[in-house]
Amino acid sequence: MRRYEKIEQEIAKVLADRAVAGYCLAIVNFIVSNDEQLSRHLTYRHLSQILKVEASSDELQAAISLLCSRFKALRFHMEFFDEEGATYDLSDAELSYFFRTGMLAHPHTGQIIKDPSEHLVPYLSASKKELLSDIKND
Repeated sequence: MRRYEKIEQEIAKVLADRAVAGYCLAIVNFIVSNDEQLSRHLTYRHLSQILKVEASSDELQAAISLLCSRFKALRFHMEFFDEEGATYDLSDAELSYFFRTGMLAHPHTGQIIKDPSEHLVPYLSASKKELLSDIKND
């Protein structure tokens, strides 16, 4: 059995016929059915277009949350855009510090950023290779 098949089974078991189950399954199917490159930088907008729902949809938010936490099919990331337009992926430590304190230092200069949330964009990534890997049956 492949990892994504196990995730699909768990989604069906845990979420049954709820709309969020369909969204989770559609996202997993998108990842395993398309080129790996397409799943390295998934935005909420991109996923909402795939699912044909609003990016602010509660079901989409729930599906993303479940796929990141419970099913570990997606990974959450944050990108920082500075005043010059340069982008930086934030490390887990930088994100943790930001979420605890509300403060963010520029990843390159070290200067404290005024209104850091205005410079942050969340995105998600997934590994098609990991989802297609074989796992042992329980």
